[in-house]
Amino acid sequence: MSKENINDTSPSKLKEKIEHLRSELVKNQDLTSKDIRHELDPAEEGLTNITEGKDNLEVVISELEQEIDLLLKDNNRLREEKLLVLADGENLKKRIHEELGEVKKFRAFGFAEKLLPVLDNFERALEVQNVSGEVKNFLTGFEMIYKLIKLTFSEEGIIEIPVKTGDEFDSQLHAAIETIESQEVKSGAIIRVLQKGYYLHDRVLRHAAVEVAK
Repeated sequence: MSKENINDTSPSKLKEKIEHLRSELVKNQDLTSKDIRHELDPAEEGLTNITEGKDNLEVVISELEQEIDLLLKDNNRLREEKLLVLADGENLKKRIHEELGEVKKFRAFGFAEKLLPVLDNFERALEVQNVSGEVKNFLTGFEMIYKLIKLTFSEEGIIEIPVKTGDEFDSQLHAAIETIESQEVKSGAIIRVLQKGYYLHDRVLRHAAVEVAK
């Protein structure tokens, strides 16, 4: 027997071989029965035994075919379960990758939130006018530190929320500290920015504190 025939034992191939054997068996038995009928009386025991043997073989073949059908069904079920497990595994891998990406993307949220008041204080110090030469030297050093913090923030995806006078108030971006009468802007518009707001990528890190017109 060739290597190909030895390894070719899948249920579907076995079923094909059984069908072939059945066909060959029927063909050979028909020929044998004809020869025996010429030599024996139909009432003799030999012909009866041949018929019974053929029936028994038919039963065995039928049982084998039923077993193969069950194997084929189990094989299909296992294949489907395998595909489901593989799909679940890929989905889990994708979900973990996305979650890790989110963690990495927003890892600086808490730390940056605590540093924002420091940035605010640097900005207030740099807005001071009419200072002595000695204080001005200090402010130059402050300005360098301020720019370094801003650069670091920018590299981490932390940027200012753009707000200007006349913009429509948006509770998703702004925090209304006070509402006052104004002739300069329409009701519901921003009059003045009291404290800058910031994004961390596409998420609000801190709302911009504003005055809003009544």
